[in-house]
Amino acid sequence: KYFKWNYNACMNDTIVGSGDWYVNYEDKKCVQDCASATSPPGCTYFGGLATPTETLYTDALSCCESKLAYIASGLCQANSMDMVYAGSELWRPDYENSRCVQDCEVSNTTCVLPGGIVE
Repeated sequence: KYFKWNYNACMNDTIVGSGDWYVNYEDKKCVQDCASATSPPGCTYFGGLATPTETLYTDALSCCESKLAYIASGLCQANSMDMVYAGSELWRPDYENSRCVQDCEVSNTTCVLPGGIVE
């Protein structure tokens, strides 16, 4: 309740993991603090046990926004949860072609001017 770091590891309790999320900088995504893919139950996005100094988050999006803010939050969340990211459909400048385009796959038919996925 009062600690953002990994309380169980810090207190040297029997560690199964919290199921909360922490950053994996090498893979540029957030993963769950779990001893295995089934412990604790519901640990779908297994990342191994967090170190005692890791800051833990209740969901992937919070972890992404705090620790990987240089990556589009939707893209980070999708990568963390093994989902396909379709883009935000927000507008951005395309300086090379002097126009604005949308953050979505070029093949996306719902976008007015698709410009590819922003990473």
